[in-house]
Amino acid sequence: MSIEQNSPKIATLEGASGLNERVLCARFSTSQAKLTVIVVYAPTKDTVDQTKDDFYRVLSNVVVKAHRHDIVTLCGDFNAKVGSDASYAPAILGKHGLREINDSGVRLIDFCATHELIVGASWFPQKHIHKYTWNSPDGVT
Repeated sequence: MSIEQNSPKIATLEGASGLNERVLCARFSTSQAKLTVIVVYAPTKDTVDQTKDDFYRVLSNVVVKAHRHDIVTLCGDFNAKVGSDASYAPAILGKHGLREINDSGVRLIDFCATHELIVGASWFPQKHIHKYTWNSPDGVT
């Protein structure tokens, strides 16, 4: 994983660390705010529960350790379907998620509830084909 800044300098990187092969954290400062950006690649649905638990434990520690006045942004692939029923978790979900919810989606929603975060992609309309990515195991599709 990596973080790349292509645009003209609008933020200064204060520090970055790869916590493991699935979580990278960087802190930026701008003239108006400090930002903690956490980039993730969550375990897939076929991964054993212990690995998923470990992933969320590491991620939780990173969020808790972020400076309390920072704007915290998580981005990456959570391998989760959070559903489109915003009433399930109205403070966390918008109405534009994928229709179904899976175990990884429940884990993500619980994580967001614990840390007062939202699933941002569910709040904005997008074409259905832009809401997910998938590659077949044989790499053909």
